[in-house]
Amino acid sequence: MDIIIVIYLIMSGIIIYVVGEIIVKIVIDPVQELKRVIADIAFKLIHYSHVFKLSTSDESAAGTVEKKTDLEKLELAADEYRKLASMLNAGYRLVPFYPLTRIIFFLPKEVEILDARNALLEMSEEIFSAPKSYVISEKRQSIERLLKVI
Repeated sequence: MDIIIVIYLIMSGIIIYVVGEIIVKIVIDPVQELKRVIADIAFKLIHYSHVFKLSTSDESAAGTVEKKTDLEKLELAADEYRKLASMLNAGYRLVPFYPLTRIIFFLPKEVEILDARNALLEMSEEIFSAPKSYVISEKRQSIERLLKVI
């Protein structure tokens, strides 16, 4: 009789371990990856802010001449924003049962993720059409607000 109890305890321990590992691999790892992408977006928004002028009001009032931005830096920033949009979309798609999972792990809403992705894509295109514009600054602020990184 005692041997059966020991076998049941061992089997229940194995089952609990396996279920725990499944939860970690299927739910927790994708959530952490999405949070890493959001943190990377927050970093890159600030890191590349020097590439284009974010606020035109102060400098235009003073009458200063805008600096010419290196085309290579613009291309790098545009590529990074497009890459981050792709990573955000992929990270969001990996999280199972997103409406429930986002509540448990305090993630942004689905609409906010998709809006931030679209804003990142628009920023990557806007860099070349109107560099140093106020539009890019607005997009940056909306992404920060949507992803709650500020």
